[in-house]
Amino acid sequence: MNLRRTFAISRRIANAFKRDERSLALMFGAPIIVLGLLGWVIRGQGEPETRFAIVNLAGVPGERIQLGIEQAVAEAGVTVVQVDDESAARAALRDGDLDVVLVLPEGLFANPGGRPALGFITPGINAADDSGRIARLQGAILPALASGAFPTVEPETIYGSPDV
Repeated sequence: MNLRRTFAISRRIANAFKRDERSLALMFGAPIIVLGLLGWVIRGQGEPETRFAIVNLAGVPGERIQLGIEQAVAEAGVTVVQVDDESAARAALRDGDLDVVLVLPEGLFANPGGRPALGFITPGINAADDSGRIARLQGAILPALASGAFPTVEPETIYGSPDV
């Protein structure tokens, strides 16, 4: 293709854009508006509130751990909700009153040489929200458990909601 012909076509297209205000508005105005809206949306997003409960099935030894975890997550800005037992916690998850439940199992200290296992229960409706909330809780809990063995996490989800 001829270079002179290419420049002539380019000049003709540029002149057409120069005379058409709508094209100029779309080329320059639309990206500015879209970037402004995108920045407004991103700035408006905050960290979601996490409502958290602990179910202590480990008995008296688990009470000390429960108290330490509750203090650590409360300092991290997580709302701690008191529940009576695991069935009440599951019902609160289904109703949308809780976001995450931590279960300290009955055999938490059964294996003295092994690592304790903590069970996290989430609603399972939005996997990204659930994993973000669990990561936030783990970030708050791990410094509280730094002196002992780090626990393993056993995630569990309750699928569905009251509206389904």
